[in-house]
Amino acid sequence: MQEINKQTVDGVDVYYNEKIGCPVIDYLKRGILYGTGNAELLKSLLIDDGIVLDCGGHIGTFSVPMSKHRYVLCIEGSESNFRCLKKTFENSSSVDVVHAILSDSIKKCGFNDNGAFGHSIDGDQYTTSTIDSLCEGLKVAGIKLDIEGGEIEALLGATKTLEEFNPPILMEINGWCLYNIKKLPQDLISVVNDLGYNVYLQLGNDLFLVDKNKKFPMCVCDVVCIHKSKVGNYNLANVRSLTDSEIDSIINAMYARSNGDCKVYYDSIRD
Repeated sequence: MQEINKQTVDGVDVYYNEKIGCPVIDYLKRGILYGTGNAELLKSLLIDDGIVLDCGGHIGTFSVPMSKHRYVLCIEGSESNFRCLKKTFENSSSVDVVHAILSDSIKKCGFNDNGAFGHSIDGDQYTTSTIDSLCEGLKVAGIKLDIEGGEIEALLGATKTLEEFNPPILMEINGWCLYNIKKLPQDLISVVNDLGYNVYLQLGNDLFLVDKNKKFPMCVCDVVCIHKSKVGNYNLANVRSLTDSEIDSIINAMYARSNGDCKVYYDSIRD
């Protein structure tokens, strides 16, 4: 079993497995919680009472800061990360940790346990869970969703929760991970739209409505998903979409400074 290390940040002992080249752990060693910015962003979007789901909890760098504001259900598919999370939150009264691989239904699967980049794969070693089954009887106020390309299935397993509570979703879109399962960001965005949500992308100081019928200009980034019934609560009614020329310009600029994996994604969507 891999040795578990500890870094104390803001008075919290955060446990982790050493992973060379992992930006989350690199930041942690410098006393920085990588997920703080996302926790603050999602906190600013919470308008209803209830808990926050941290789907893809990794080692808790989102759950730690979010737990100062809301009760957090931290869901993690990696066994090694789960062991770290249990130690970090063993005495916490505001975080509950669950080892679960999220999908659209209860079924057998495998799991590629790769630190911050772990994801479900074909296999029969594990049994998946759904957000709906894990949240039965709970009121959900917000969701952070970052599970390395598994977001489509996770959302399809959350239809009851989303329909009942319409929580804002802070979600990663990872073009490379989606490419590896023969999907595109447009496929994920389409599912989110079908569930009654708009998707918004922030570029600099500007916010744009994401159009599922256009190329998505980023390889890996976070987006905000707001239920259409609550758009007025956030003053988003007049937010425009990017034009095709703006999208192509962003893709060209991002391609020039991307790594090999993202270049593969961009090559797959360029005309």
